[in-house]
Amino acid sequence: MIRVVRGAPPADALQVEGEGLKTARDRHSLGDPVRRDDLPDLYRRWSDLLARQQHHKCCYCECVEQTSRNDVEHYRPAGSAQRTKAHSEPGYWWLAYAWDNLLFSCAPCNQSAKNDWFPLEAGSVPLKASQLPPGSERPVLIDPALDRPLDHVKFESVMIPSAPTRWYPTALSARGQENIKLLKLDRPQLLDLYGLHVRTAVEPDVVLVRQGRLTPSEVCDRLLIPQRPFTALSAWALSEQLGGDFVAEARRRGC
Repeated sequence: MIRVVRGAPPADALQVEGEGLKTARDRHSLGDPVRRDDLPDLYRRWSDLLARQQHHKCCYCECVEQTSRNDVEHYRPAGSAQRTKAHSEPGYWWLAYAWDNLLFSCAPCNQSAKNDWFPLEAGSVPLKASQLPPGSERPVLIDPALDRPLDHVKFESVMIPSAPTRWYPTALSARGQENIKLLKLDRPQLLDLYGLHVRTAVEPDVVLVRQGRLTPSEVCDRLLIPQRPFTALSAWALSEQLGGDFVAEARRRGC
C-alpha cells in the first residue's frame, strides 16, 4: 500500500451528491434509519476516473486491475460500519458521494476483506450524521489518500527450504498490524503475487546494480513510481537486497 493522489473532484460531484442523497436525506429528516438501498450507485460513474488517477492499482493491495472488474470503495462505509465482530453501527450515508471518501479498489480487498469494516481507536467519537470527517474519529483503517502506509506496513522475506522465497507484510505499528489483518494483505493469492513480483521485477534489477550496469537511482526510476504495481514491496525488497534506505527514497518520491 502506498500513498494515493485522488485529484480534484469531478465537475458533476455536487450534482451527483444532491441527486444521490435526496431519498436518504428525506428519510433522515423524518427520523427513519437510512438504508443502503436509499443510496443509488451513482458514484460508479467515477470508477474510470478514480482508476486512472490510481494508475489502475487497488488502493489497498496495489494489484493492477481492470476497471470493469472493480469497485468504487467507500473508505468510510456507506451502508453500515462494522466496529467489532459483535457490533456494527449505521454507516456514513452522507459521505456516499463525497469525493474525499472514494477510492479505486479490487473486489477481493473491498468485498472479501474490508467490506463494511471500519473500527475506531479507543476513545474515538463516531461522526454524527452530516458531520464532516475527521471530527474526533481516529480510524484504524489506513487511508492511503491521507496517511503514509509505508510508516505502518513493511515487507520481509522468509526463506523456505526447496521453495521460492516468500515475502510477507509485517507491521511497523499497531495500526499496521490491524490493517494487515483487516485487509487480508497476507492472503495466499497476494503472497504468490508478491513473490512473483520480486523474482521477475526486483531481483533482475538487483543483479544489474551488483554488476555495475544499473545505478540505484535508475532502479528507483524504474520501480519506485506510482505506476508500477507493488511499489511498497519493491522499496522494502531493494532495501533488504541492496542495503541503503530505498524506503526513504520512496517516501521522498511521494509513495
